Formats: sequence, C-alpha cells, structure tokens
Amino acid sequence: MTGRIRVSFTVSLLIMAICLCACSSDPKKQFVGTWNSTGPYSDSVTVTFNADGTFKWVRHYTGRDLATTGRYEPDEKEHYLTMYPDKDPNDKTPFSENEWGFRYVVTSDYITFYKMYSEEPVYAFQRQK
Repeated sequence: MTGRIRVSFTVSLLIMAICLCACSSDPKKQFVGTWNSTGPYSDSVTVTFNADGTFKWVRHYTGRDLATTGRYEPDEKEHYLTMYPDKDPNDKTPFSENEWGFRYVVTSDYITFYKMYSEEPVYAFQRQK
C-alpha cells in the first residue's frame, strides 16, 4: 500500500510541476510585434518589440526617421516597462538617458504608456496587423 501512495504522490507532483510550467508566461510575449502610435498626445512613433527582449523605436519626423534600439524588461506585477536604449557611440552628451520607464496597460491590440506617477498618457500604440 505504501508503494502505491508513493507512486501516486510522485505522479501528482509531476503533474503539478508540468501545469505550473505551462501556466507561467513570459511577460514579454504580450509586447512582441510592431506597434504604431495613435492619439493626439503622442509623436508619430513606430516601436517593434522582439521576443528576445530587444526593441526598435522609430520617431517619424518630416523628411527623416530617428531610430533607437535597445532592450526592454516588463514588470508584469507592477505594470512597469523599463527600456534600455543602446548608447550611440557618436553621442557625446554627458547626460543622455540610460533608461526609459513607463507604467503601461496592454491588451492584444493596444498599449498605452503613462507617466510614472500620473494618469496622463504619454504614448498610445495600436498593434500593426
């Protein structure tokens, strides 16, 4: 009888471990894709989030685009996204930004970035189809 209980217990633990692994999700998955800015409060921006944790942020100006690449880390619990732009070797300014941070709300089709301690949206994006 003890052998059966031990086997049942072991099988139960394996099933629980498999379920926990299957249920845990990578918070980056919800960002992956290309997004276009919308709304009156944002510049014309296209951002692409890659599954490997890298991004490309392109600001569209009349006649030229300015691109920034880097890596990103979402904190799903706090709904906070930190973006670490790559340092431009030609940038000689001593006070360039080392990271960008936004509170966020993300759905399957939209992302809104907010200032840290405000309900004021900074950027709104729609997923490119």
